Amino acid sequence: MALALDGLHPRDTFNLITFSGDTHILFPNPVPATAENRRLAREFLSSRSGGGGTEMMKAIRTALAPSDAPERTRVVCFMTDGEVGNDLEILAEVQRHPNARVFAFGIGSSVNHFLLDGMARYGRGEVQYVGLQDDGSAAARRFHERVNSPLLTDISVDWGSLAVTGVYPARIPDLFAAKPLVISGRYTSPGAGVIRLRGRMGGHEFTHEIRVNLPASQPENAMLATLWARRRVEDLMSQDFAGLQRGAIRDDLKQQITQLGIDYRLMTPFTSFVAVEERVITEGGAPRRVEVPVEMPEGMSYEGVFGSENRLQAAGRPMSMALVDRAYPSSGEAAVRCPLP
Repeated sequence: MALALDGLHPRDTFNLITFSGDTHILFPNPVPATAENRRLAREFLSSRSGGGGTEMMKAIRTALAPSDAPERTRVVCFMTDGEVGNDLEILAEVQRHPNARVFAFGIGSSVNHFLLDGMARYGRGEVQYVGLQDDGSAAARRFHERVNSPLLTDISVDWGSLAVTGVYPARIPDLFAAKPLVISGRYTSPGAGVIRLRGRMGGHEFTHEIRVNLPASQPENAMLATLWARRRVEDLMSQDFAGLQRGAIRDDLKQQITQLGIDYRLMTPFTSFVAVEERVITEGGAPRRVEVPVEMPEGMSYEGVFGSENRLQAAGRPMSMALVDRAYPSSGEAAVRCPLP
């Protein structure tokens, strides 16, 4: 977080929120990234320590409140160990704010990958993980570089005359260095044509034409059908995260997800693979209950989490989140460090 604060542009505005058992907001509203405001943020951050459970929703709603300034992009960076249970509710909140860019930074061995991956996916951002034994400073630098310099934003694809349907993700995320952007779709008939990739590069309109050939048959790439089906399942789930969290997803979505799981042999919330043992063995003819201990994640202790009196207490795990409203670069400025091929 200190690295992110040091890398703020003078034209940026920012705020800092810490959350764990409770939520603390540094400034009532985002403030300019002056030297004095950054100093206050560093002092605020150094005074924080984790305590209680990880309560993210209040902080998330505060961070994702949409900005009305059309010349700015809201950038939200979540830094957390991700130990939360209402992950689907959080993803639904991220979806409600499509103008924000959400980045996630997960720390430790017990990170909720489903949550942080989803926050980056539906927030059109990126995700970075670091273990307790990893070089945290190197991971933080990579994370900061990606957040600070997207190669292409506001991306769309015009498929022209090609018979392409079912393209996922429906909202295409931004393109960042060192990681490809993968789009999955289906075509109903073979053909050749030109697709047009559009977006914004350094604040300016960008268009790139790509000639493609869609063959009638390509058996060596049969696995692509399964990859597309997984994307389709993710899209259907995302249409009712709130219902899925309560175990009451819409019936039409449940039916489509189930059918995809059956047709493509996928594990979904409603389909699974079950191994059946033909023999049943018990001692003395009666079943016996055996309690199996579960180890605590690396870097955590039972006392640190539950306390000596079984009170829910965190083991000094500070979690924080930064918001940045970044101004689009004006003409003549270069915000992109690497040209697209």
